[in-house]
Amino acid sequence: MPKLCQILAIKDSTKKNEYADLSKAHHTLDKTAPFNGFIRTFKPRNDEGTVYPPESQVVQKNARAIVKSAAEHQAELLNVLACIDIGNQSAKADIVVVKG
Repeated sequence: MPKLCQILAIKDSTKKNEYADLSKAHHTLDKTAPFNGFIRTFKPRNDEGTVYPPESQVVQKNARAIVKSAAEHQAELLNVLACIDIGNQSAKADIVVVKG
């Protein structure tokens, strides 16, 4: 079990990394082009028309995988914050007042 000071040391970097990953996922999901795939074929309208080559675009990104990755990083941050909260709840000490 790590000490509270060790967890506090990694809290800021974990928050920073989580925010960067979440921001990256947001920007990736904001664009629709990487998630669209299509296959387009052409046929001439008449016998003398030009035939264009078929076009295709494969799906480049998987939204489910991006959301799953963001959720895993969010869970890591929540684990760090929960460890801090649990450590703060279980910290106990006796108070001694000395009259001087």
